[in-house]
Order: sequence, then structure tokens, then C-alpha cells
Amino acid sequence: AELESIDRHLSALISSEDVDGLEKLLDSLRGVPGRGTQRKTAKKAIKRLKEELGMDMKPAAPDTPDFDTLPVERDDRKEAPPRVVEAKETDPKLIPTESAYKPP
Repeated sequence: AELESIDRHLSALISSEDVDGLEKLLDSLRGVPGRGTQRKTAKKAIKRLKEELGMDMKPAAPDTPDFDTLPVERDDRKEAPPRVVEAKETDPKLIPTESAYKPP
């Protein structure tokens, strides 16, 4: 019964070309098990209606620039050569030969 109600509501929104209503319905169905078919239908209807009505499909551009599109400044300094670290020899007498672990 509830499924039929959602289907009727969906078809009414599609026939009235209510894009905002379809988007609200789409949000309300997000993550609800067993409602994938209705979500898919709503998505397709929104896409088709936006194309027919000439609505912009892309979200509005933000006022601030995207960090991925900012110009990259190059640093002309030379990279420091890699440091060579010499390993120090460890006195074998300092390495424990038995475990300090005592089982309970």
C-alpha cells in the first residue's frame, strides 16, 4: 500500500513537472531499502525535465576558487642532497638473550 502511494506521488510529480518536489522525494528515498526503483525513476525524470526546461544541470560556481584550480608556484631552489646516516654498531652484551615476559 505504501509502495503504491509513493508510486502515485512520483507519477503526479513527474506529470506536473515539479523538479523541486522530485528532488525532495529523491532525498527522502535515499538509503531506504527496496526503494531503488523509485529513486532511479525520480533521477531520470529530474534529468529529463531539467534538459527539457533548459535548467542548468551543473551546480552554481562557488564564489571562492577551488584549490585544485589555483596556479601552482614552482620553487626554483635546488633540493638538498639526501643525508647519509651511518649505522652504529651495537654492543652484543647489551642485547637481551632471554625474554623478560613471565606468564601468569
